[in-house]
Amino acid sequence: TVCGTPFGVKMFIDGVLVVDFSEIETENGKICPAKNAGLFKGDVIKSIDGTEVFTNEDVSEAIENSEGKTLEIKAVREGKEVCVFVKPEMLSDQSGYKAGFWVRDSSAGIGTVTFYDPENLSFGGLGHAVCDADTGKILPFSSGEIVEATITDVHKGIPGDPGELCGAFIGTENLGTVKINNETGLYGTL
Repeated sequence: TVCGTPFGVKMFIDGVLVVDFSEIETENGKICPAKNAGLFKGDVIKSIDGTEVFTNEDVSEAIENSEGKTLEIKAVREGKEVCVFVKPEMLSDQSGYKAGFWVRDSSAGIGTVTFYDPENLSFGGLGHAVCDADTGKILPFSSGEIVEATITDVHKGIPGDPGELCGAFIGTENLGTVKINNETGLYGTL
């Protein structure tokens, strides 16, 4: 069945995605421990010192509780596992330890269902991949869900700019699961 029905999508990253770096002010000047250690934008952190991480809070807690001890960070970069050693530094105002990187653990947005197959309950939507706004790469995800949404505004696309649907999620009921996020869109089961 050809659709065009709006939907909301919530996607949870398989680990925690490094989206940017910033220098931190220490007693020895401005530095970025994570970048200096070899962490890259787009790396997906899987564990810190042997403990799996799933949320932004998991990463913050590990950094803040490090007491300046070097941390072993295992991540996935372009499909390969990498290991970097990051030594968090005390901020110059003595307010805590930081490592100078920003992370994301999930993403959400609004789109439209392109087709629905009532025989096997499968659907396809969007017509393009869900990409991370900071890295520009296809969002690596462990799970995703579809929820009901309403469209409140449309920004028409023009050549070079695909446009945007603006809206809001309605309720919290999970209407389906996302199984694939690739160049041609989202696919899953309703």
